[in-house]
Amino acid sequence: MTRKITLAVCLAALSICCGSGKGDNGGDPVNPPNPPNPPQQPKQIITGYIPDYTINVSSPGDLSYLQIPDRIYFFGNYPSETGEWQTRGNIAQRLAIVRVAMIQGQELFCVAGGGASATPSMHVMGRDPLKREAYATALVNYAHQNQFDGIDMDWETDWSKSPAVKVRVADFVDLITLIRTKMNALPSGTRVKKLTTALATQSDSRELGNAVKELIDQINVMVYDVYGSQAAGYPHAPMDLFTAAMENYVSAGVPKAKLLGGVPFYGGNKSVSPTQTKTYRELYYAASPAIIASTNSSNNFAFNGPDLIREKTRWVVDNDYAGMMIWELSQDIPSTSAMSLLRTMKNAISE
Repeated sequence: MTRKITLAVCLAALSICCGSGKGDNGGDPVNPPNPPNPPQQPKQIITGYIPDYTINVSSPGDLSYLQIPDRIYFFGNYPSETGEWQTRGNIAQRLAIVRVAMIQGQELFCVAGGGASATPSMHVMGRDPLKREAYATALVNYAHQNQFDGIDMDWETDWSKSPAVKVRVADFVDLITLIRTKMNALPSGTRVKKLTTALATQSDSRELGNAVKELIDQINVMVYDVYGSQAAGYPHAPMDLFTAAMENYVSAGVPKAKLLGGVPFYGGNKSVSPTQTKTYRELYYAASPAIIASTNSSNNFAFNGPDLIREKTRWVVDNDYAGMMIWELSQDIPSTSAMSLLRTMKNAISE
């Protein structure tokens, strides 16, 4: 009995001297508390186009803004007048400059097609099955050889003719199918994994989008070059037109998770014909009175100011769309400014 009491006393003394097994802060060194969860990354992404012609080969300047988007669409390749594959002059040098400016974790996509001068030749290729096949082969090989992460087909109608020249839905589906099939046949180590397309807001574009939704990863909905009423002062891509465009794609059958909402980083003056355009940067530095966050027009040019960009971005996030798309990144003011549209979008998507 005495020995048991003595042992108990010794154990109690040892407990007092050495502590209870917990640290000074009451933690358990054997089973420490779980570390706090890291901040959750936004589900939505920011994507933006950078045209090759905006890159000055001899003097690139500050391209730090290219580090902000999650994905960059490198724009500049479109078919020749006869519908064959071609690349623009100096595009390899400009691509190298863009790569140097980017940071780890970003995606870089090769863009094929576009509007303006590219549009007529897109349809020369798009309507011809042999030219579609050859173009898809050349495009996928180019993307693979230059280690792009994906391909974006910027599909636009021929603006130069009335009525506009269009490609049959079946022809567009065939082109996208060819591109996807050839991507899938690339070596296992290829970086070229994703396929997107840029489409306009009209009903025929929505029909194209719905027809290829199983073949592509996302659609860049180009909600710009659309204006409100004259009575409202011709606002450029106002909020109601933006939300309607996105919802119309959903009604057409395209999942929200495959839709990126496109916004302009430029303004338009629709009170004259043809409509004049200027970059947000040009409008910002020339504005009198000065542009503030709530401003959406200056000197007859309507644009999307910071508050409107934030409103659109939050709407996309709150309604579970895939993210945002920008035409185009170089048109902004420096992202160090509180009035930067890109900075505003980045902050809004992370709120």
